Amino acid sequence: MKQILYLLLVLTVASCTNNENSKEVDAQTLRNRNLALAYIDSGMMKEAGEKLAILQKTIPGEAFVYANQGLVALRQNNLEEASVFLQKANDLAPNNPEVALLRGEVAMLTGQFEQSTQLLEDAIKANPENVQLRWARNNSKEHLQVIVDTLPQNIVARLALIKEQLKDEQFDVARTNLLALQEQQAIQDEQAMGLFNGAITQIDNENARAARAQVIGLDNVLKPTRPWQHSQLEVAGPPGTIGHPVRQFINTKVPTTTQPKPKNIAFSKDKTSVKPAGKMRLLLVESPTQSEVVTVNDANRAIAIDWNNDRKLDVVSGTSKGRVFVEGGSELLPENGSPIIALTPWDADQDGDLDLLVTRDSTFLLQNN
Repeated sequence: MKQILYLLLVLTVASCTNNENSKEVDAQTLRNRNLALAYIDSGMMKEAGEKLAILQKTIPGEAFVYANQGLVALRQNNLEEASVFLQKANDLAPNNPEVALLRGEVAMLTGQFEQSTQLLEDAIKANPENVQLRWARNNSKEHLQVIVDTLPQNIVARLALIKEQLKDEQFDVARTNLLALQEQQAIQDEQAMGLFNGAITQIDNENARAARAQVIGLDNVLKPTRPWQHSQLEVAGPPGTIGHPVRQFINTKVPTTTQPKPKNIAFSKDKTSVKPAGKMRLLLVESPTQSEVVTVNDANRAIAIDWNNDRKLDVVSGTSKGRVFVEGGSELLPENGSPIIALTPWDADQDGDLDLLVTRDSTFLLQNN
């Protein structure tokens, strides 16, 4: 791509280091970090490796660099090289949860199953509240129970715990956990309700095998739903990839950024007037007989996106002076005099929430949700 890529993470980033002598990194180092992560997310491993090599020279004592070099090697199926990089990352950040997960995966892929288990167990002892480490060891009811206690709304972990409890014919606790799913309104459609009732009936009859089959069916029915997918993201990270990148520096201080003060944008519903100068009028069609016009002040670009995750579309607009707003709410980017050319939804950090890629001239800005 000939255009200059500039990914600006508009987030307040806390320092993740325990090293009081570490120096704050400069803007170019942060850009190289963000570009390396963007390349990894895009499957461009060669380009990611090049940026990580630059970072290795710039901040040689940073575990983030070696962990992600290990991830790149892992995805290129170079397991021996991945193991070397990840060992270096662990030397710099012993039992870091994200590094431990990658090391455990490499050990598993190389057939070192006992080593994989030990790596995860050591990391769990050092990080007892980390649910992703415990999920990686989810054949244990002990770990699953801790996850459920920590994340009581997590559907995936509770279903996994119920299945393990039914293996051991623990009918009372399995029934209690099923009822908890119903209380949090995770079971709504007819098919899911039928499987839920079937599981309760089989539990009451103390038929563990049949009850477990019903719970497995319920799990499969809930998989396409957003609550289930959000729960999976909490415990296992983004699906569909081999390993997950470390996204923040571990041993290096990062200067904090100040968010612009939120401002309001006025939206008016006007069905009769002509297009005002400097404004954008959007026709929102709800049905063949119902529509309305929304006027956005000083907008030259607008898209519909579920910005606040309430399952309703919001209007995000960009202005000719570079400002970006969410309908009726906050200003995401302040004025800088450069017109907004495009707005593109993108889950850049793979956390299940849509972020916003904003194009101003040849510059790309990443607004995280």
